[in-house]
Amino acid sequence: MKAIDVKFRKLEISKVDLRGNSAEVRLIVNDGKDKALVSNFQLDDLTKRATDLISELRTKMKSAHKGHDIAEDILGGFVIIRFKDDEETIIEKIAKFLGTIKESVRLAQAGRMSYYDAEEKCRKHVLEF
Repeated sequence: MKAIDVKFRKLEISKVDLRGNSAEVRLIVNDGKDKALVSNFQLDDLTKRATDLISELRTKMKSAHKGHDIAEDILGGFVIIRFKDDEETIIEKIAKFLGTIKESVRLAQAGRMSYYDAEEKCRKHVLEF
């Protein structure tokens, strides 16, 4: 059995589609070395999207650290992912961050901000954990 400690570093917006109401985010985590997870999703249910992002991270980390020496130990194939930060607070922070991005997209769609300015504003937002 292998236990992996994961520390969240930052979340940033790679690309935002203002007309399609979607965003591509890049989540950087550290499990001994920095790794990035890039995900693309709609900006509709932000808490669900944050939860999906965390579960996707968990499955990718498990598959990356899966050992092949199952014959030596019965529990050799199991990987436990432990987050150094509280998972609920991480989900709340991500949902709040995505809410600010959604608000910028809404302002651009309403015509109060140009698409270029909204896209630049979204790209400059970075969430440090």
